[in-house]
Amino acid sequence: MFSWGNKFVGGSMSSITNNQLINVIKVFAGRSSFAALKSDGSVVTWGGKETGGDSSSVADKLTTGVKYVVSSKGAIVAYTSSHGLIVWGQSMFGGDSSVVNSEINSDIVSVSHTDGAFAAIKTGGDVVTWGANQFGGNSSIVQSSLHNITAIYSNGKAFAALTTNESVVVWGNVASGGFTNNTELYSKVSTIYATRTAFAALKTDGSVVTWGDQKQGGNSGDVAAYLTSDVKSIHSNDVAFSAIKSDGTVITWGNTVSVTTGMC
Repeated sequence: MFSWGNKFVGGSMSSITNNQLINVIKVFAGRSSFAALKSDGSVVTWGGKETGGDSSSVADKLTTGVKYVVSSKGAIVAYTSSHGLIVWGQSMFGGDSSVVNSEINSDIVSVSHTDGAFAAIKTGGDVVTWGANQFGGNSSIVQSSLHNITAIYSNGKAFAALTTNESVVVWGNVASGGFTNNTELYSKVSTIYATRTAFAALKTDGSVVTWGDQKQGGNSGDVAAYLTSDVKSIHSNDVAFSAIKSDGTVITWGNTVSVTTGMC
């Protein structure tokens, strides 16, 4: 296994030996670090030391039983069968989970992340969050609503959770979609998509509701007439959305510098 590029952010593997990187089944990339999951369930990291490339503080818990790895801009989380979630990296980006360790040491279903925070769904559908407040690490304002959660979606700075009754709970950076007063959003949502700073929810009736950064897809007003029904799927990049309708037409909206808004 080889890597190249800036040696301080993962381009050099000089800190690890060749026999550490055999039987690798998947490599996870952070903003400036890497984590390799091996077939024996162990994890090897390299790259930016402060952003997760140095896992020495938790190395004894990464020798076996790791199932998957997720990363924020400066921290990494590994889900293990024996220790629950193992967290390391920069505290300002979610690398310090000390205040919730007792809640994430077992019964974790999935983990989502923004650039600087994490959100974990527990077996019963409750949610635990940690990391920088401005990235959604503090969910106290909506905690009473974070029950019976089936999925969590995220962009760079905000989270959106889908409940068993198909409603949505949002938190995090307000400008990035951490708040919405769009009452259409709160029922019959089937799935959610995201750009870097906005969300789009596909509802069970085939309509679409958007919120967040107005210039990055949060405002779909120019094409709203085309998004009231028959939307089958949505795709996104960092700044725009594209919706495919049942007749094969494509509706786009978002940053007009990067994409043409309208119907194709």
